[in-house]
Amino acid sequence: MLSLAVSVALCIGAAGAIEDPCAQAGPASLWRAVQAQYSTYRLNSLSDLSEHERKLYESENAGSCPGVAKADFFGDKVTSYALILRSGKEAIVITARHAARGWQLVEVDRIPDGSVSAVFAEPKGTFEDVATGERRSSKHAVVHVVKYESSSIVYILEDSAFHPVFLKD
Repeated sequence: MLSLAVSVALCIGAAGAIEDPCAQAGPASLWRAVQAQYSTYRLNSLSDLSEHERKLYESENAGSCPGVAKADFFGDKVTSYALILRSGKEAIVITARHAARGWQLVEVDRIPDGSVSAVFAEPKGTFEDVATGERRSSKHAVVHVVKYESSSIVYILEDSAFHPVFLKD
């Protein structure tokens, strides 16, 4: 039950210095809500990346957590979070936004083989799916999930659901 809280807490060294940026990547109330709903999952962190992926990630995102992105994904002018959570080989992508009654968690996608490196927030725009050629536009920030040197997917919120657009296969 405490796996997510423990994984975030273990990122803090004995002297209290932050060793992993995931330790402070979101408010404590968010981690409690995620733990309550996804008790067997833990946050994707730098240690989940291969050495090569870690170098790529840190070259452009030093001091950030590969399992957390922040932006206004819902278009309500409130910061929300996109998270990658792991359990065994599986990974899931969820969004979280603070509502009047606590955190609202929305599952965006499941990645059964866990082949995902990091999540990012990208600005609104138009994106073309490499598989279908279909173009989709977003009115606000999108969730961007990557597996370095392999795949790249943005998730656009339309009609209260996130829809994938494959940018790289």
